[in-house]
Amino acid sequence: MWRVVGYAFPFLFTGWWLFVTTFVRRSTRLTRTLQIETGPALRESPWGSALINGMRAYGCVKLVEYQDGYVLRMMWVFGDGKLWLPKQRLRVGIFGAAAPRRRRLVSGEHELVLFEELADFVGVTTDGSLVPLGRSGPPVV
Repeated sequence: MWRVVGYAFPFLFTGWWLFVTTFVRRSTRLTRTLQIETGPALRESPWGSALINGMRAYGCVKLVEYQDGYVLRMMWVFGDGKLWLPKQRLRVGIFGAAAPRRRRLVSGEHELVLFEELADFVGVTTDGSLVPLGRSGPPVV
């Protein structure tokens, strides 16, 4: 009996892992591939935590900045989901006055709350200046 379970474990584990990663990717409305040409990456954030469309992701989310937007990416272990956030439609704000290292991003039907390192990443432009709230572009001089 236990020998059969021992042989079946790798297959059961793989099936369960595929089920869970598909569930996580669909719950957060992320996709496997992007339907847009992003161009060269400008900079990349460290791994951090975020609330993606209502689902919390701890330490497994990364942001990559491009000329026209951001790509939010999850680790491959959690389904390797991606989400394109165009800068033209992106609204940036602070999530909770008592927690300055949190940023709320809204882009179309997607709502994200970025914590700690990811919030700092969105709050600074490529030249090091701060992004004003409500905008995603360079500061107005």
